[in-house]
Amino acid sequence: MDNPEQRDDGDGSTNIGGDRVVAKGIRDSIIAGGDVNIQGVDPKEHAKALAQIEILKEKLAILKASNKESLTQKEVRAAGQTIEAAEELIRMGAEGGFIPYSLGYAANSSGKTEEAEGYFKQALVMFTESEDKAGMGSSLFSMGELARLRGDYEEAEDYCRRSMELDRELGDAALSGPCMGLLGNIALDRGALVEAERYFQNSRKLYRDAEDRLGEAAAIGSLGLVAGARNNLAMAERNFQECLEIGKEMGENFTIAACMGNLASLYARRGDLEEADRLHNEALAIEREINNVRASAQSLSNLGTIAGMREDYDSAKAYFQECLDTMIDIRDRRGEAGARDNLGVTFHMLSNMAKAAEHYRESLAIREEIGDDRGLANSLHNLGTLSFDIGEYDEAERCHRESVRINNKLGVPLVEWYTQNGFTDPDSDWDFPPLAGQSDAD
Repeated sequence: MDNPEQRDDGDGSTNIGGDRVVAKGIRDSIIAGGDVNIQGVDPKEHAKALAQIEILKEKLAILKASNKESLTQKEVRAAGQTIEAAEELIRMGAEGGFIPYSLGYAANSSGKTEEAEGYFKQALVMFTESEDKAGMGSSLFSMGELARLRGDYEEAEDYCRRSMELDRELGDAALSGPCMGLLGNIALDRGALVEAERYFQNSRKLYRDAEDRLGEAAAIGSLGLVAGARNNLAMAERNFQECLEIGKEMGENFTIAACMGNLASLYARRGDLEEADRLHNEALAIEREINNVRASAQSLSNLGTIAGMREDYDSAKAYFQECLDTMIDIRDRRGEAGARDNLGVTFHMLSNMAKAAEHYRESLAIREEIGDDRGLANSLHNLGTLSFDIGEYDEAERCHRESVRINNKLGVPLVEWYTQNGFTDPDSDWDFPPLAGQSDAD
């Protein structure tokens, strides 16, 4: 069965321009503003301690919960030193929005999006009271990223534009590059590829002008996502390879893992499942090491896709279910919809039509709720395929027509089955059901 939505983000790729890549520039801009300035203590050491404390606590909790016999001396020492450093900062009287902002960043990196949002809101209030526009802009940007993950695109765009306004008032481009990237990701989520490409190109230029290599890598990787969505796999591979080289040059594990995952998805689309499986597992190992919960869930989804392509549907189901559980836990609505589509496809292949329909309809409802048109078209195709297979041809035709209508509006290429059967105009007469007797490309 052809499966247009076998993975989250439409093709199993990872948005590299996320909070972890851009946070260094944002964090440095806050430090430069002097929000944390305790005599005799390096502000960058403060930032490092505060940004890691929640992640390390999370690692300790996970290790203890898993009944691991003992932590390594290195783990114990690193965790203890970091927690002590943060406690020492509080004792030293460190004040201002930087502390809750750093904790919000750490919580978000750990997948604790609700806690992160609370920290960022607290930081915004404190930065506003101190009239720290750099801090206000950083907080608004971070809140925008969380809104995008929830699927609240209009709210995310509002936060982003408010952040850029503050950036312009400061006469600084420190936040404009990340904001352009975020607006590009929102456009990509919606399937607006021309708009997304424009934002990512602008983001790349801003990062290049600022000599921010990691930021530029994020923009290059994002342009690879656009190329992949257009089925220009050669261009996508060049972008991901360039991004990977920068990540290795800078020693940035988040970027390295994301690029590995994106390259693996390209290899899978070309049929090289062994290499795809190897790279996805390497990416997953790195993501777990740095405690990147959301990216780990994406890699689990990608491994589920590989298992499905090998017709190992029981393994695929386990991978997708673990991904779904994580997405629900961290309140990533778009990620939840993708995982439900993937589970729906898997149950469909196992001939459990009731469970498949349940997941397809749940995904459809989420896509409609968050305004994800690109994902909505895929979910409609999946539901149309299921309806066809159980003999509900009127419902199948309705879903397929809507899927074609949305994809045509977005300029997204149609699944080959539509073109093979002449189903390219949703308002024309269709000879439905087709004589081929199968509503997919196989």
